[in-house]
Amino acid sequence: IEESVHREYDSTLRRVRDAVLHLNTENMKQAQKAEMAQYVGVSVIYFVGAVSCIFRNTSTGTLYAFLSSMTAILSTLSAWLQMGLQRSSAQSGMDAIMDILHREIDVPNLPPEQCADIRNAQRTAAAAQTPCIRFDHVCFAYENTEIFRDFSCQLRRGESVALVGASGSGKSTFSKLLLRLYDVQSGSVELYGHNVKDYDLHELRTRFGVVPQNTAIFYGTVWSNVKIARPEATDEEVHRAMAIAHVNDFLGDLEHGCDTVVGNGGRELSGGQRQRIGIARAVLGKPDILVFDEATSALDNLSEQAIQHAMEDLMKEHTVIMIAHRLTTIRNVDRVMVFDHGRIVEDGSYQALAEKENGVFHKMLTLGETT
Repeated sequence: IEESVHREYDSTLRRVRDAVLHLNTENMKQAQKAEMAQYVGVSVIYFVGAVSCIFRNTSTGTLYAFLSSMTAILSTLSAWLQMGLQRSSAQSGMDAIMDILHREIDVPNLPPEQCADIRNAQRTAAAAQTPCIRFDHVCFAYENTEIFRDFSCQLRRGESVALVGASGSGKSTFSKLLLRLYDVQSGSVELYGHNVKDYDLHELRTRFGVVPQNTAIFYGTVWSNVKIARPEATDEEVHRAMAIAHVNDFLGDLEHGCDTVVGNGGRELSGGQRQRIGIARAVLGKPDILVFDEATSALDNLSEQAIQHAMEDLMKEHTVIMIAHRLTTIRNVDRVMVFDHGRIVEDGSYQALAEKENGVFHKMLTLGETT
């Protein structure tokens, strides 16, 4: 195995070396074009000037003035050629960026006039006490890998639900279908009594606040990293979101508090601090539903406790979906759904499932398995 890895590594290095050499050679060729244009131009001018002085009685002063003017012109021309070379190189990078930005989304969006009013649907569903989220006979597969077949369930508004199960059992796919990162092949996913396909895609996703396993931290202050979720938010709203997420607990440890500049990826921050910024960001967006996608899976015990306190506070005011990695973080949820190969094999309170002998959840707790 070791020799195989070494051979693959050497092969990769050779490919990289050849690619770099080819790129540098091409850049050198392009750069030489501008220099050659200048050198050839100057040589031609000197030759023509010498012929004029010998056979046409042109004075050396006239020749010198002409040479000085042409040298300036050729220098400018060479600079323009170099600029064109730089522009061409920059344009190729810009084209690649714009291709990503303008790439059409995989899921279709209805014309604005055909979209259902998600705010009105939310109020109507709350008044009628209809399920907040409903999966109705859903079938979904990633290419040839089937995840859900005739899958159905529903969640009430204000309910906190933990999704547990082995990797690949469908937990993360559940949230992705809600956000329409993918569309189902058959059946329907409903939010506030309407198919999620009936809503404007942007409006649909503003109803959700997602805290992923690895929170993206951008270059800027802690304050700006939170406020990026809703730039028009007031200072009071930002402070409230940071308080709910317990961001204030570590601001005193930073040199400039919330004005401390953090680099890309937040290397200056611990995992727990990054997650709390992610929670504050999600809260600031004023979502109705919060999704925690294994938000504590890579944290130490102290950081996990801080995040858990923040999540428990949010359960009081929001519908919360927790995709759980550590079973210790879901003790206080209203309901636990145990997934297995795209099916819900157990559904109930934490205490009831924990006491159910020979149950899947009971075995997970007994064996100390993580999901």
